[in-house]
Amino acid sequence: MGADRFKGFVSYGFYKGGFTTTKPAPFESPKDYMYGSGSMAACDNCSSLSCTKCPRCEKPHCFDCFWNKLHRC
Repeated sequence: MGADRFKGFVSYGFYKGGFTTTKPAPFESPKDYMYGSGSMAACDNCSSLSCTKCPRCEKPHCFDCFWNKLHRC
């Protein structure tokens, strides 16, 4: 959740919980970004079919490279 692109998503939680009164601008949810269109491409590391897109470097990665090998950009 530390990626800049998810700031609106985090802000929405504070707004919805009543901690702030400023409604955040529309945003793309982490699920829609990481697993939506554009996530099914060739992995940036090994060329296997990817299943997720990194919210920081915005590159597609397969399950093994992103989760098992703990992708850090």
